[in-house]
Amino acid sequence: MVDYAEYQLGLTKAIASRLASVHGIGQVVGVLTVLPLSDSLGRKKTILISNALIAVAMVAIPVVGNQVLLLYFFVGCVGIAYGTTFPIYGLCAGDYFPRETIATVIGAWTPFYGCGAILTHWISGTLRDTTGVYNHAFIISAIMAFVGLLLMSRVKKFGTMIDKR
Repeated sequence: MVDYAEYQLGLTKAIASRLASVHGIGQVVGVLTVLPLSDSLGRKKTILISNALIAVAMVAIPVVGNQVLLLYFFVGCVGIAYGTTFPIYGLCAGDYFPRETIATVIGAWTPFYGCGAILTHWISGTLRDTTGVYNHAFIISAIMAFVGLLLMSRVKKFGTMIDKR
């Protein structure tokens, strides 16, 4: 975000670097508020809202351009949504899988999350170096958030798929 804001949008280093702080503060806010809220709202609904927020923000960030307050707002929204992503999937393991498999499920999910966290920087950087802009990375992020939204909307709770005859 800092490189995007400074070099693509032409914002000062001070304004651009605040985006990292806004994102970090958003993550803390998300963990402290959204995770407890998911207890009453429901994990699935929380993930759906989170992915929708990420998708909207990833489209909005390049659209708002160098309108600093809007840029801070949408980066903060991304921070809130991303701050809850990994912890809430851990909480979901108990909702969607039998108790005796929870640790295995979380262990299986972790490499996928880690690979995504690593590859996104390499892919975004390669796209930026090739095209000179970050717009493609924002588009891909929005698409991935939307795909996650669609996939999660199809998930059923453990026990609801069992034949009850």
